[in-house]
Amino acid sequence: MIRCTFGQDSMRELELRLGSGEPFVAVMKPGEGFLSFYPAEGDVRLSPWPGCTFPMQVCRRSTPRDYYMESIGELAGRLAVDRCKTVICRTICGQWKMFSPGAVAAMAHDYFNRLGGSLRFFFHMPEAGYWMGATPELLAERMDGRLHTIALAGSMAADSAASWSQKNIDEHNYVVEDISERIAAGGFALETGERRELCYSNAVKHLCTDIYAVAMDGDRELSVADFAAGLHPTPAVAGWPRGKAMREIAEHELCPRNFYGGVICNNREGYAYVMLRCMHFDETGWCVYSGGGITGASLPEEEWEETQSKAKTLLSVLEDYSL
Repeated sequence: MIRCTFGQDSMRELELRLGSGEPFVAVMKPGEGFLSFYPAEGDVRLSPWPGCTFPMQVCRRSTPRDYYMESIGELAGRLAVDRCKTVICRTICGQWKMFSPGAVAAMAHDYFNRLGGSLRFFFHMPEAGYWMGATPELLAERMDGRLHTIALAGSMAADSAASWSQKNIDEHNYVVEDISERIAAGGFALETGERRELCYSNAVKHLCTDIYAVAMDGDRELSVADFAAGLHPTPAVAGWPRGKAMREIAEHELCPRNFYGGVICNNREGYAYVMLRCMHFDETGWCVYSGGGITGASLPEEEWEETQSKAKTLLSVLEDYSL
């Protein structure tokens, strides 16, 4: 795990921006220790989950455990027959002890400093509220004349010494195959790396495969924004096949995803990430989103624990600020 120092200058600037009430976007790239601030309509573009609309209200109700267990059990039964995958997200909601620009900036300072290997983001818009997250899910970046993306799927506890289950491997392979097919259909030659582990904080680790794309026409401009749009939403955040998974998400999830699972992109600097491990909040309370890939081999209790592990770091930060 990479740790960085989110310095006092960035913290003070964030507090000032929050105090002004003006819309803004702040981004801290992996390995960096400072926030870069942008206008809400500047170089950084924010795209919500497909179909979500404005204004966005903060969800106030955590997904009930009994509903999740029954819903996931029923879905897994169907997916076992269809041999497909669907990513289902649940919500974990709470209330603030008190809300102030200083407290929010301190909370971001704590969260971001724990996750230096992720893209950390914070933004505020009147029609969308406040969002904060630290995502490991690279969707696209320019690298040495190529475009680079990752297939990130399959999860277990970071301290586990167990071998990866076939369920996790199959879930991961859905993502690798779908991304590879989409890249090839877009007219790119592709290169796939060896499957590896990627650790996120000290709570969870994932299976990860690097995928590189090169335009067949050497004169073709490599646009990160266009490349990302062709891939998103991948089976890592929606499922496979995409259309069927999107319908099941709408059927089973109780709250709209809003910006969870959406894309944050800076085409000029050459990167795009999927917005995960994030929270939506206002002056009253907060909502944390956490999802997992469901297949025919899924067990509801294990899926619940996986979503808890993914949210663990953010929830531990929120404890000091919440009722």
